[in-house]
Amino acid sequence: MATYNTCRWCGKRFDKMKVRGVHDNSNYCSARCENQAKKTGTKPQSKVSTKQALLIAALLVLAGLLASIGDKCSNKSITSPTSTEDASSPTETTQAKSKNKKVENYENKETISDINSDETEAKPDLKVLQTEFTPLVELWNQAHSLDNIDIFYQLFDNTVLFYGSKLSKNECIAKKQSSLNKYPDFEQMILNSVEIEEYATEQYKCSFIKRVTIEDKSTDYHAYLIFRKYGNNWKIVAESDVITDRNLAKKR
Repeated sequence: MATYNTCRWCGKRFDKMKVRGVHDNSNYCSARCENQAKKTGTKPQSKVSTKQALLIAALLVLAGLLASIGDKCSNKSITSPTSTEDASSPTETTQAKSKNKKVENYENKETISDINSDETEAKPDLKVLQTEFTPLVELWNQAHSLDNIDIFYQLFDNTVLFYGSKLSKNECIAKKQSSLNKYPDFEQMILNSVEIEEYATEQYKCSFIKRVTIEDKSTDYHAYLIFRKYGNNWKIVAESDVITDRNLAKKR
């Protein structure tokens, strides 16, 4: 069984049973280390003392670093606010001013809801939009007669997704006129209030239930119009109903 010891001269760890030439003294790993120790008459530092020396050296280096950092901090505190601001980049200065302004605004808020309202983008008020879209939907409804068909020229965009087909304004109006000519007794009315939801950027979907009466037979449809804003004007870019969309989805 191996028995290990540490050489008192070089600090090497060795097996006492395998050391040759040092049978009379198991404190050294070799005769050379034993002779060196006898010649000098002194004992070198052990492995443990070496670790201690390294630890002391590391502490001294750390102390030097701390002293250097302390000097830098003291010099920075002596520097005037004006010179510090000049030394910073324009981006950092702008961000700092913006942050301070934001904090001042928060201090003026009375409730958390007021603060949160600043963090989110303001969305259009759907109640206000309803006052715009409801008359447009009513106008579209009134245009479904031979006397008012020219209204479609005002309402339709140049290109319309018309019940699943992309058509020009003239093609849409031609289809409307063809249906009205085919069914002279055609009647249409809207049964409920218009529901508005944001569809895309500058586009809103107006959903409603329309009742179509042809030859004394009435059918209700969940229909919708999609409006897009051009300048100050809203134009119809899509017209369809839920049944048509569902049937088109089955064919795909």
